[in-house]
Amino acid sequence: MTSATGRIGGLGLSVGGEIMLEMAAKTQALKAVVSEGAGFRSIREASELPGISRWLLFPQNLALTATTTVFANEGPPRT
Repeated sequence: MTSATGRIGGLGLSVGGEIMLEMAAKTQALKAVVSEGAGFRSIREASELPGISRWLLFPQNLALTATTTVFANEGPPRT
């Protein structure tokens, strides 16, 4: 939504929340972002999770990253 002052904010839920975060990293136009339910998108992001669960879920996260890369024809975002 754009206001009279030219500020732009965004709201994203689930995958939309992930997209909002990615767009906020790519543009200066977004001044405020609300992201609810965004998860990790790659094995790199999953490895930064605290606790033992990151190691227990390693095979699943590796498969998720590889499959997403193949079907999207590009690697996960670097941000």
